[in-house]
Amino acid sequence: LRALLEANATVGVEDGMVSACANGHFGAVLLMLNEFNIQPTAEVLLAAAYRDNTEIVQRCLDAKLDINGRTQDPTEMQGSKTTALHLAQSVEMVRFLMDNKSDINSTDDGGRTPFLQAVSNDNLGVAQELLVFGANPKVTDDEGNSAVHVAVSAASAKWLVGLGLPVNAMNKKRETALHRAVARLTQPNSTLTADKRQIVLALVTDLLRLDGDANRAVHILSLDGHAPLT
Repeated sequence: LRALLEANATVGVEDGMVSACANGHFGAVLLMLNEFNIQPTAEVLLAAAYRDNTEIVQRCLDAKLDINGRTQDPTEMQGSKTTALHLAQSVEMVRFLMDNKSDINSTDDGGRTPFLQAVSNDNLGVAQELLVFGANPKVTDDEGNSAVHVAVSAASAKWLVGLGLPVNAMNKKRETALHRAVARLTQPNSTLTADKRQIVLALVTDLLRLDGDANRAVHILSLDGHAPLT
């Protein structure tokens, strides 16, 4: 890498920095920043936030990049335009970004806030920390999905219901969280691994216990060859 940079091989160097950061090759990123004065891009900021590297995030902020700017997700975790806070995977990164004036209720291009994103990633530690900083747990995305709708584990669903979120709320398609969980089990050509399938089944079981009107979902579940869950 050093030889290429010293030879002024700058074609694609910005994309190279993004890729290096997204894949955890921080030494290469710091080499480009420190010794060759290559300016970071917004994608580098997002990748560094995702990879939990506060040093590179700070370098991006020093370069006057917008901490709340929506940029295409370079990690492909989300596949949409998002902010650094949406990609934070640790409590420490959440605190660092909030100390640098991240918008706690910013949205990606699907209307999801960092809190909704953390719940959908089953990262309860980050979700809880976002609440400490004032995140609104009752928000919905552009399709009307609440945090309960996007929960992927029984532990998340229990925690959210404990916060007072309604388990029977419907999104714009008139789906409850239970129906979405059942749909994950019954969708054709499902790519769920055996382990993930058990996680979803546990989620369905707990939602059935919490849901006051689960008859339709039980019927859908039975079509997939499962005995009714009680």
